[in-house]
Amino acid sequence: MRKSEEIRNILKIERRKRNMNYKEFGALLGCTGRSVSYWETGKRNISLDAADKAFKNLGITVTIGKKS
Repeated sequence: MRKSEEIRNILKIERRKRNMNYKEFGALLGCTGRSVSYWETGKRNISLDAADKAFKNLGITVTIGKKS
């Protein structure tokens, strides 16, 4: 699985755990609901900056690449 797919799946799982729609989740992440929808469906890839901000707002830590 590619890293972009992993990030997409993490966001989708976190949104569903919180029982939020795209708009609500986007507000939590500091973006639009449309952006969340595009990321989850793979229409657009999330930037590293946006992913970093999203994960910080969710209070979760994600490691990209190998841990040393």
